[in-house]
Amino acid sequence: VLLPAATFFLMMDAAPPGRKLVDAGVPVVVATDFNPGSCPTESMTAALAAELGAASADHLEYASAAGIEALARAGTCGVLLPAATFFLMCERRPPGRQLVDAGVPVVVATDFNPGSCPTESMGAALWFACLTAGLTVDEAIAAATLNAAHSLGRADRTGSIEVGKRADLVVHDVPNRYHLVYRFGVPRIRAVVAGGRVVAGAR
Repeated sequence: VLLPAATFFLMMDAAPPGRKLVDAGVPVVVATDFNPGSCPTESMTAALAAELGAASADHLEYASAAGIEALARAGTCGVLLPAATFFLMCERRPPGRQLVDAGVPVVVATDFNPGSCPTESMGAALWFACLTAGLTVDEAIAAATLNAAHSLGRADRTGSIEVGKRADLVVHDVPNRYHLVYRFGVPRIRAVVAGGRVVAGAR
């Protein structure tokens, strides 16, 4: 369930839809509500997501120190969309390093849409997560895989290479994992495996 933060705050004095959903046991995701083509300069998304015990706080182009601390206490995932920040030419960098250092589970995604991020490239999301949001390569990989699965309540089934989990893999033709970011701008996908089946590339 997507709950735009700005819309929810306008309704705080009424029966808050977010609280009703949480009380009913419905997983809630809180997303920043902002105009396409603009960079938010202030956001209550993190604090609201933490208050609701949401699965994640999405579109964290900005998060205050208090909001980040609240996310860490609540165990709520912070979702970075660094390619969107880059495309919108936002002056403020995504708070990736601050989130990780505070102990917030960080997720990296593309936010593929025609308004703020017209790319479906997870490779680009990884590049920008490292080059603009301050994540290490290993942190960015974890954010795009296991942490992403965790934010969706699926970490027990997918998101990492473990016995008993779905074999969902992307095979890259690179010397080591660091080249996923070091050789930015050059996709080197060799094969895509979904549910144990090669669905694209080498067979």
